Amino acid sequence: MALTPAQRKIGEAWYLKLPAKRGIDIPAHVYDQMKPVADGITMPMWGRPALPHQMAWLYEHGHTQPYQIHAAFGALPHPHAPNVKVGEYPDYQHALSTYKEHSQ
Repeated sequence: MALTPAQRKIGEAWYLKLPAKRGIDIPAHVYDQMKPVADGITMPMWGRPALPHQMAWLYEHGHTQPYQIHAAFGALPHPHAPNVKVGEYPDYQHALSTYKEHSQ
């Protein structure tokens, strides 16, 4: 499908409004290090890659190393467990399965 010049201009304007563009807002070499780590956390958790605003937040707060990215996402609330942070979920899941196993 070919875009008209007006459609192309609208698409480019939309893209330039997005945060955390590789090579523009975040240096390409830093983005290339951050993106696989962030996606490795968000894909199993939320079923999607890290969002542009999440990538921007990580970069703006200096969370560019894998351990920093894990710590930042680990502090978020878990989407499927009430009052549990992402980093605490493995312990929560183990405790819950143990409880269910012994309460039967």
